[in-house]
Amino acid sequence: MSSNAQNALSVDPWWAHIWFGVFQPMRVDFSDFLAVLRTIDERSGAGQPWTVPGMPVYVLTRYDDVRSAFLDTDTFSPRNGHQTFTFPILRPTLSGLSGRGDSLCRRVIQSQFSVQWMTKNAALRLRPGAHALVDRFCSDGEADLIGQFAQLYPLAVVGGLLGLPVEEWCGMSQWVKYLALSGDVDGPSEDTAQIDARRQQATKECGEWLQPLIKSRRRGCGGEDGLARLVNSFVDSQQLSDEQIMRCILLLFCDGLDATWLAIGNMMAAVLSTGGAAERLNDDAELRYWALEETLRWAPPVPLHATLTVRDVDIRGTHIPAGSMVMLSILSANRDTTRFPEPDRWDLDRRPTQHLTFRTPEHFSPGSHLTRAQMLIALEVLLARLPNLQLIEQPSYGGILIRGPKALRVSFDSTARTH
Repeated sequence: MSSNAQNALSVDPWWAHIWFGVFQPMRVDFSDFLAVLRTIDERSGAGQPWTVPGMPVYVLTRYDDVRSAFLDTDTFSPRNGHQTFTFPILRPTLSGLSGRGDSLCRRVIQSQFSVQWMTKNAALRLRPGAHALVDRFCSDGEADLIGQFAQLYPLAVVGGLLGLPVEEWCGMSQWVKYLALSGDVDGPSEDTAQIDARRQQATKECGEWLQPLIKSRRRGCGGEDGLARLVNSFVDSQQLSDEQIMRCILLLFCDGLDATWLAIGNMMAAVLSTGGAAERLNDDAELRYWALEETLRWAPPVPLHATLTVRDVDIRGTHIPAGSMVMLSILSANRDTTRFPEPDRWDLDRRPTQHLTFRTPEHFSPGSHLTRAQMLIALEVLLARLPNLQLIEQPSYGGILIRGPKALRVSFDSTARTH
């Protein structure tokens, strides 16, 4: 860990071995993350493992406490938590935006990319997009399902909705990695100055690429795709500027990227690590839906959710003063034994209707239902197109603010391109 990162956090000795992922959160190799959360749960369910400058950081681990905190936004402010903690570590998201410029982007996206419009248009692209990616490696007999599928699939879907050229999606993948994940997980580790420089460069390159596409939509080219909807949007009787359109596009790409590809990775890792699961799922569409929900319970792609207390509050005998960071542990809540029997087991026969992943008010955004839709199609297409699919090696996991396999090396029977 860099000296800057060391100085940024004051750490309880019980948690001294943990890197909190301040700069590049997906680089954390932390196999015992759940065990650490459980030590908090065993003590009281409300612990204070970290302190950032001038601010204590608490973690809530029990289902009832986490759910209550999600609902009590007058005490546990997700917006203030995003702005104070999540934005500097990761990036702005639709659920944490405020201020005139960001509020404008949120209003435009919510009005122009409604659930109904997204559902209708995504349905035309989800399955073809998945098949197109599988066509790239289905004859190889081996693949990394993270790098060759999961990371690219949400980009392809959002890019398709916007009407962006398919040949540029790989370039967009690199830009978004720096804008959404503070760097390339597979690249060299970088300090904050390098990351900031990369982010600025990625924003510049992405803007230069988008500029002629925006101009073409202003001339009436491109039909009724998502980019045309942005170009033709009006807010307070004013048409959006090119800069505002580019900001909306970057937010659309960044908002659901990490959650989607990590969720797909977590799901495929669980399926391929569970004997007989692939065979059962290949022929049962309803069971695939429950595999999706069980994955979101068992391994939420966003295991910790940052909030900031607006007023003093007491949780299970722990006094949490106003102005404290409170991390709501969705991961440990979803594995609370009072709610889920044998919670550490990924169980295809479980019907986990009460898990907390994507079930909170601020997560009802254009991205959450798309994540579920992409998970379903990914599972269907990968199992159908890659016979005898199995893991080559057990994956390693990274991240505690966002979490999933860094790679998913698999083998399968080679097949010809069919789509």
